[in-house]
Amino acid sequence: MGDHGDRQREALAETRHLNIFPAERHQGRGLELGKPLSSLLLLLKARFDPVTPPGMGRLGPASFPWDYDPHNPRPWRGGPAPWPQGLPGVGVSWAGSGERKGRGWGSQRGAAPPGRAMAMEAAAGLAAEGPGRDRDRAALEGLRESLGVTLACLRGGETGGGGGAFEAGRFWDALGRAFGAASQEATKLSLAFSRPPLPSREEQERLAEGVQAAVLAAASVFYQLPKDQGTTLRRAVREATVEVVEGMIQLTEVILRTPLQSLSRDQLVSTGGVWEACDRVSSLPRDNQAAATLAISSCLGIVKDALEEMEQAQAEGGDPYGDVLEDEEVGSRGNKDVYWSEADRQLLGPCVGLVKAARACLKKVLGAVRAHGQAATLEQVAQLDDLADIAGDVSPSVDELVLSTYPPVNQLALRLNAGKLASVLKKMLEIARTSHVCPSPEEDWVRFLTGAVDHNMGRIKSLTQGLL
Repeated sequence: MGDHGDRQREALAETRHLNIFPAERHQGRGLELGKPLSSLLLLLKARFDPVTPPGMGRLGPASFPWDYDPHNPRPWRGGPAPWPQGLPGVGVSWAGSGERKGRGWGSQRGAAPPGRAMAMEAAAGLAAEGPGRDRDRAALEGLRESLGVTLACLRGGETGGGGGAFEAGRFWDALGRAFGAASQEATKLSLAFSRPPLPSREEQERLAEGVQAAVLAAASVFYQLPKDQGTTLRRAVREATVEVVEGMIQLTEVILRTPLQSLSRDQLVSTGGVWEACDRVSSLPRDNQAAATLAISSCLGIVKDALEEMEQAQAEGGDPYGDVLEDEEVGSRGNKDVYWSEADRQLLGPCVGLVKAARACLKKVLGAVRAHGQAATLEQVAQLDDLADIAGDVSPSVDELVLSTYPPVNQLALRLNAGKLASVLKKMLEIARTSHVCPSPEEDWVRFLTGAVDHNMGRIKSLTQGLL
């Protein structure tokens, strides 16, 4: 333990002032290419250490989720299997109680684990394609292919979640362990290809197997999150898992295309990207109320940026392109198509007012979700999902309206985009009003904001009435 602590302290001291990754967020993990190779490897070795990571627990057959050791894959010894039916390379199906049917990884006891089976099958196929392939790295080629299949499955659709009762504490502990294993496997892979000589074919197979097993473990834990916990929460966890898989694919591709001479900057950045993606598990929302809050807050930030853009363009007078186009780029600054007409300028006021109303609506809904949102019942969870989904429709509607205000202005298209935004806002306010986040005594803000939306939309209709 003492040697591990000394190595970590030395690594942190060595890299504290470096800035590839912010030190306050990544505990000094930044790297500097001018440093000797030994200093760069020191940080990787400190990251991949058998000593238990803080708050993660040791990885081993007794503590890894579902009695699975990513560093020593083997057939199951009992208990529910984490692998969902249909996950690539995994021959496991579900019984109604959540117990697996069959034994081992496949239909026979002692079948190959999914990481090794997928990586080696893909590697064999690639090696058979002809002498043009780099057979010295066939295992990594297979790993890249199998990771791509896993990524496609994660992006391709939802599953029903695991069988049996959901235990939140067990799920989040398992997800943390799986992401931690993925982080360690990424470091192990990067360290193995940091300097000559090239790892042997057997070593590469073991590395590929470890990475694939860790990634499949993370994916399988995600699939254990039931839909009744909230689609917004599931979306957040899935996006985090996708980032880990994408990071692993990028790291693998960097290693494949980089000559084995020294630790390249691309490899360092890719390794750090996997670390960052894995560390996100600690900041993920733990229930649907927190997930909805995060989603609505993100939409509010986008709308604020759009409003700032509109107000800046309006403050610059009749030349909204003045800060982005040079004279030669538009042919002539006298071109009327890059200026607002007087009729266009009259429309800007209510358009800005409608976007301000969108910002106010999102801000009030966000406050209501924070103050009153709960995820204790299925109805509450569903209402939070509805609010998060409709909030996600607000920002693209705002973007379309903002774009339609730039010259040359098509006033009919502007009116249609404004009407679409107004419709989305009123629908969001109605969903909020009828949900548990808006108690009856607090409905006044809903009526006020509905009136603000109607007022600005009415002005836009009045100014464009002659176009109909």
